[in-house]
Amino acid sequence: MPGRSASEAAEVVAGELPDLPFLPELPARGPGGDLIGRTGGLLAAVGADLSIEPIPTGWRLTTSSTRTTRLAQSWLNEDLDQAEERFAGTSGSFKVQLAGPWTLAASVETASGALALADAGLVAELGQALTIAAADHVSDVRRRLGTREIVLQIDEPSLPAVLRGRIRTASGFGRYAPVSAPEASVLLRSLADTFGVARSVLHCCAEYPFDVARSAGFHAISLDLLGALARADDEVDSELAATIESGVELFAGVVPARFPASGTGTGGESADSGWRALDSLWRRTGLERRRLRELVVTPTCGLGGVDWPQARRVLEVAAEISHRCCDS
Repeated sequence: MPGRSASEAAEVVAGELPDLPFLPELPARGPGGDLIGRTGGLLAAVGADLSIEPIPTGWRLTTSSTRTTRLAQSWLNEDLDQAEERFAGTSGSFKVQLAGPWTLAASVETASGALALADAGLVAELGQALTIAAADHVSDVRRRLGTREIVLQIDEPSLPAVLRGRIRTASGFGRYAPVSAPEASVLLRSLADTFGVARSVLHCCAEYPFDVARSAGFHAISLDLLGALARADDEVDSELAATIESGVELFAGVVPARFPASGTGTGGESADSGWRALDSLWRRTGLERRRLRELVVTPTCGLGGVDWPQARRVLEVAAEISHRCCDS
């Protein structure tokens, strides 16, 4: 979400998304407020030797607590305080997000300058620590919110590139070896089954690893559906249909994360476009219409790079498409 104010972000979430509120990330705060920094702060609470610090090329593992991890932990507590103030004792679901182990491994360097991805043992260690961190985080959120069911989203924007061997080495000339789908699934399986979680969601972008999500046991998939469908690939239709028919829920990214906040018809046009994409997919694949009413409508990407009027409008459009799905 935009900005640096925990209270403002929580207020917008509570006002615009009463059916599925979430814990906002505010990357404009700086390192520690973003996806990797927040997850790193939780890892450091598991073991100080898994702390991270920002460097010019991204992030680096360190063996002791850093200012960035302490900031990340402080900001997380501030965000949780705001969530507790607004949602404690209320019913329904509440979503939290963490970086997945493969995205972490593709983002964090070791002291040698190589990404953690190069060391299978370290990747496994990150996965194990992340499983503990996720369970601790969920337990804390449940304690604060009481009756709310927790939805855990694992963000893996780098996973498709990891699977296809597209992650470059520091020199830029080499690439790290691809990871097999079964290997990726094994590391994700314990996160998909995190204790205390009502639903687990695997989020990637348009190039989605459906087989990994299914075999790892996630309850839902989340993707940039507009981007995936733009490939006009029959395989995408087939994979989506097979995944949905297997009982996996769809978080459908059909609202562009960036469009003008004002202007006649802008929101309606975006809602029309997103609805047409969903309706067309359902007609092409022959999916039961009742499953259209079960999906969750989302933006195609995060809203950290837009202003508040744009962010609010994106969420309003998502809600409008969701209502159309329920009425279909």
